[in-house]
Amino acid sequence: MIYIYIYMDNVLTTLGIIGVGVISGIIYANYDTIKIKLMNEYSNMKARLITIEFFESLLDKNPDITLDEAILKFEDVNNEFNSLEDYSKKRHRSVEIY
Repeated sequence: MIYIYIYMDNVLTTLGIIGVGVISGIIYANYDTIKIKLMNEYSNMKARLITIEFFESLLDKNPDITLDEAILKFEDVNNEFNSLEDYSKKRHRSVEIY
C-alpha cells in the first residue's frame, strides 16, 4: 500500500511538471499575441476612462448640457461646428452614429 502511495505521488508530481511545461510552452509560443491582446485591452480601458472623465468634467461645468452638445465638444476639438448635425454631415455620417 505504501508503494502505491509513493508511486501515485511520483505520478502526480511528474504530471504537474509536464503540465507546467506544456503551459509554459504555449505561453512562450504565443507570447507576442498575448502581449498584443493585453496591450490592446489596456489601451481600450484607458480610452474609456479618458472619455468618461471628459464627459464628467463637462457635466460638472454645465449640468444642463445636452448630449448632442457634449458629443460635439468631444468630437470637434477645434470648435469649427455649431451643431452635431453640421459636424456629422461634414464627416458623412448621421447624428445617430454618435
